[in-house]
Amino acid sequence: MTLPDSFPDGTSNTALLIEAGINNGCWAAGGFATVRGADPAQQPYLGKERPFGGFHPAANSWAPPKATTCVALADGSVRTIDNTISAKTLEASFTAAGGERLGDDW
Repeated sequence: MTLPDSFPDGTSNTALLIEAGINNGCWAAGGFATVRGADPAQQPYLGKERPFGGFHPAANSWAPPKATTCVALADGSVRTIDNTISAKTLEASFTAAGGERLGDDW
C-alpha cells in the first residue's frame, strides 16, 4: 500500500493538522497537550474563542487582522481557510476515507 492509497478521499482533501484557537499550551515545556479532536458539541469550530482558528495579519499592515485558519493537508501543502467554512465541510476534511463530498467553501 502506498501513502496515497491510505487516503481514498484524496490527500488534498484530507486535513492532518489545523491551527488551535484556544488553550494553546507549551507542550514542549511540559504544559498541557494541544492535540485534540473535533467535538461536534463545540460547533462552530473556527473563530474567536473556538477550538480552532485564528486571526492573521492582512497583506496590508493598515488592514485589520483576517479571521483565517492554517491547515496542513495530507499532500504536504498548507492552506489558509476562511473561518466561515461550514462545519460539514470541515468535518469532511478531517476524514481520510469517509467518502464525504467537500463543500464549495473548501
